[in-house]
Amino acid sequence: MADHKRDVYSTAQLLVHFLKPPDRDMGFIGLHDKTAVETFPFMAPLKNLPAQCKSEIVRLISRMIKKEPDERASAEALLGDPFFGALPSRDQAHAILERLSRSS
Repeated sequence: MADHKRDVYSTAQLLVHFLKPPDRDMGFIGLHDKTAVETFPFMAPLKNLPAQCKSEIVRLISRMIKKEPDERASAEALLGDPFFGALPSRDQAHAILERLSRSS
């Protein structure tokens, strides 16, 4: 599997974009040192998630936004992250989507 550290960083940017409030335009300046649940600036959108999920998301993003590309996790390493391991399998996700499609 290719290891594209810029793509990993860009993916983290997308995740943060979906987490931040819509009216907040914040770049990644200053985010590198705010990678703990207590200091992560976009915790409000995660308020309804269990504490474990919050810490997993922050940990995942912090692995992706290291300033130095050599310090960033590879795409392959990220796929092995517990955050992704807890997600439903592709087949389970498709089954859920089919049930939702039929019920609408």
